[in-house]
Amino acid sequence: MRLRLALAAAIVAVMVGDQLYAKDNVPKSCMTGDMEKYGRPVMFERRNGIAFGVSVRKPVFATNTATTVYIWLSNESNQPQHYYMCCELTFFKRIDVFDASGSLVESAYHKMLRNMGRNYETGFAGCTCSGGRLVQPRSCSVVDQGTLNEKGISYDLSPGQYTIREGLEAGGQPQPKSHNDKGASSGGRLAITVTER
Repeated sequence: MRLRLALAAAIVAVMVGDQLYAKDNVPKSCMTGDMEKYGRPVMFERRNGIAFGVSVRKPVFATNTATTVYIWLSNESNQPQHYYMCCELTFFKRIDVFDASGSLVESAYHKMLRNMGRNYETGFAGCTCSGGRLVQPRSCSVVDQGTLNEKGISYDLSPGQYTIREGLEAGGQPQPKSHNDKGASSGGRLAITVTER
């Protein structure tokens, strides 16, 4: 009897955890061993056969714990897709973070670009590391990553609930601070929770 209760509790725990991703359409090409390493991706809207997605290894983390966000590229087109990444910077272009009230959380990097009157195309001063990724047709891969809560460059996330959506930078421009979750693009949403400890 105890074994059955423990098994039932484990199944319920897995189901509750998966509800964060219940509405997301993860392509079969993304259902690989990479999910164990990077977390299950939440995919954004597909355009011309290409969809980006986002994952974290654990959706609940402490405010003082460095947490990496992973950017996925699903290529269902007929052409290989090239992705250029600059460590700890280019992932900002792919995601927007919203607090529990639906307001955009502006990263320190977004603030810096806005204050300098620059956009993503002219904003990079230089990369400490960079590289390119090639994603073949009908395949899926993690192409970028960055520290979600690194103070001074990333998001200053106090304890609470947040949603990660696809970034809406039009023409490489950081979104205005007034941008909110209601105007965000269709597609997946990744729910995360930041705890005090």
